[in-house]
Amino acid sequence: MIGQLQEDVYKDFYKSLEKEHLFDFARLLEYNRQEDVSETTVMNALDIDSGTYGKMKVDLYEKIQDHLLSRSDNPKLDLIHKVSTVPHLIYNTDKDIARAILAKLEKDLIAFDLPYQLTTVYSAMKKLNVNSEKYYENSQQYNKHVAQTLALDKAEDMLSDFFKKLGEYIVSRDDEIIEILKLIKSKMSETSALYESHHLTIFKGIVDIAYALYVPESESTAEDDAIEDIVKSARYIFKANSADPAYQYLNLVYHFLSFEYYHKLKIYKKEDEPFEEVNKNLRPFLQYNYYTYPAKFLISKLERYVRMDKEDKLYKENQNLLKYYNPSKEDLGNHILYKQYLAACCYYKEKYQEAIQHLHDLENDAVLDQCKHASIEVNLLLSICYLFSNVPDQARICADKAAKDIKQASNINYENARQFLNMIKGKNLDKKKLFTLRDNFLLLNQGPQQLLQYIKMEDKFIDHLSSLG
Repeated sequence: MIGQLQEDVYKDFYKSLEKEHLFDFARLLEYNRQEDVSETTVMNALDIDSGTYGKMKVDLYEKIQDHLLSRSDNPKLDLIHKVSTVPHLIYNTDKDIARAILAKLEKDLIAFDLPYQLTTVYSAMKKLNVNSEKYYENSQQYNKHVAQTLALDKAEDMLSDFFKKLGEYIVSRDDEIIEILKLIKSKMSETSALYESHHLTIFKGIVDIAYALYVPESESTAEDDAIEDIVKSARYIFKANSADPAYQYLNLVYHFLSFEYYHKLKIYKKEDEPFEEVNKNLRPFLQYNYYTYPAKFLISKLERYVRMDKEDKLYKENQNLLKYYNPSKEDLGNHILYKQYLAACCYYKEKYQEAIQHLHDLENDAVLDQCKHASIEVNLLLSICYLFSNVPDQARICADKAAKDIKQASNINYENARQFLNMIKGKNLDKKKLFTLRDNFLLLNQGPQQLLQYIKMEDKFIDHLSSLG
């Protein structure tokens, strides 16, 4: 957490600790900002035991959260704070004045699409109108917004579940996961149809676009709006509700999906703007695994750089990326794609041993056993790296692993991968044969079986293979 603070935020917080004469907390903050300082070193420097250290660290995190909130110019938070005063309002204010204040709160809360806070307002209105004909109306509104609160929570959970399962599908190509994704998409549509909620509209749009982009099943998208129309509607919602702090993050998700859409269609002029929006906000975007599939952006970014002949620049860019992004192995889809991305960037700098280490990390994490598609791709990439490192025996072992996985894949015809294996396993192949196998691979490398689309296979690649004999 401390290492991820922006530099200006860190300096501002550090000064605030000094201003309050919390010098030990300032030193603790400074030590924890450094990467290679052990806890023992910190405890010795502050002359405290482990128990005190643990408590100070918890207290420091709470102070950081308070500081971040204090820096936030957030009308939504201000509105929520006003709602917290409602119990005091109805017991200490003239009823007519209280009704007027609650009516204003109701209007603002509806605009912000905050059903949970609206239940507090309608509960208060019920008390004020207990002897009025409006009591029944307030009760109905209260019940409706209790249900809408639950629906909004459910929709957020479905969004997270969708991207978790989508990540698992991308790395496994397991058809059974498609059925789960289809079910989540259907339930999201049903939930969105129940209430007039711009948040639900935004969530549904994210799922609909991601499903259309990544899931090879068209029946469920037959009646969906066109992707460009969904994005246009979302932009209108973001503009009309610009004070909603969540939308600055969800807007970035829509930029990502727009980039993916144009990138997939190879409409490169239109992919530039959304790409730049995500790329300049890459650090926060990579934390959005509950709203989208951030590691997929890195793979598409690599493909973009390859197309623009800038792939060798990524290795240097990644030195900063490595400091703050490291998805856990439990986050299967992002973890695997991120390691593949790093390995491919090392490959383009001819740092083959470093690439091999990234890929072997996946084997050590034992995540490839449940992801045959990723296992094939990783072993093919390992084979190339070992070949170009002049370690043919290891290359052959990896190629054999890939061949075994291909044989066991019953739902996908990996003829593209077989052509690739023939390229790297074949002995004494002349350039003409290698070019033929390469062309066959590129022709077949489409659809769910697509592999290594980010690896350049131009003449230089064939020349390199040919020189190995």
